[in-house]
Amino acid sequence: MELGSDDEKALTKAIEHVFPSARQYLCTKHLKDNIKFYLQNKVGIDKVERDTVMRSLFGSEGIVDANTTLEFENRSDKLEQVIKEKFDSFEQYYVNNIKPRL
Repeated sequence: MELGSDDEKALTKAIEHVFPSARQYLCTKHLKDNIKFYLQNKVGIDKVERDTVMRSLFGSEGIVDANTTLEFENRSDKLEQVIKEKFDSFEQYYVNNIKPRL
């Protein structure tokens, strides 16, 4: 069974509880919205830098556009370095919540 959601925590936990073997998918639009919200409201990154992070994730040369695992890891490592240097408070959110879902 495959189910999609917007990554809302209560729904995700309910799906895991009721359908433990189901494969869960996230809506890309909601994932993007959640990241933008976090960057703006939790980290306080301005629009220009938020757009730069979003392009690094979802742009034509972004992480999600990688064709191989090696390319994905290289792009992710570069982004993690930038995050660590510029947006330290976003690093754990990226490593724990975003990267595993990409």
